[in-house]
Amino acid sequence: LFSPMAAYRVMDAFLPEEIETQKNGSFLVHTSYPPGQWILGFLMSFGKDVQVLEPEWMRKELEREAVAVARLYAPSYQAQEP
Repeated sequence: LFSPMAAYRVMDAFLPEEIETQKNGSFLVHTSYPPGQWILGFLMSFGKDVQVLEPEWMRKELEREAVAVARLYAPSYQAQEP
């Protein structure tokens, strides 16, 4: 799920048939990519303007990556348990 702030990038990165515009202006994208560091980096490049809804394993990978970045810039950062 991409925020409206990422609109121009969503339109450039995905096919029109993969994009579903939501009533609130966000974009639900249905697509698939092979797993790997590339897709993690691609998704992380959207920062707070993307939320992966599924698959769960990709959500966990992104969480680990985000925590690692947070600790790099804020060494005292402690991840909160959901």
